Amino acid sequence: MSTVYFSDSNILIRSMRIEDIKKIFDTYMSYGWQPIMETYENYYKEQEEQKRKVFIAEYKGEVCGLCTLVMEPAEGPWSGMGYPEIVDFGVFFHVHNKGIGN
Repeated sequence: MSTVYFSDSNILIRSMRIEDIKKIFDTYMSYGWQPIMETYENYYKEQEEQKRKVFIAEYKGEVCGLCTLVMEPAEGPWSGMGYPEIVDFGVFFHVHNKGIGN
């Protein structure tokens, strides 16, 4: 079961489900990118360990993007400062300009 963070008539923001991994990977592959499946598997694992929040965006019922929030970054500008850090934010190309990233 996933947590719903936001919902309106077109957009749903929820926590990651295991089946989202393949959808995200396949979409990025369709763009000609070289995604790494393990990245999204790790996002899900870290979500379950409460080390990372993974926000999945749906538009009209279809996965259309993601954003992750690392709760205690181990590296980078926020390391050791007690601030979470946004890591990986993306909205799939076919749904740009629909307000999803807002």
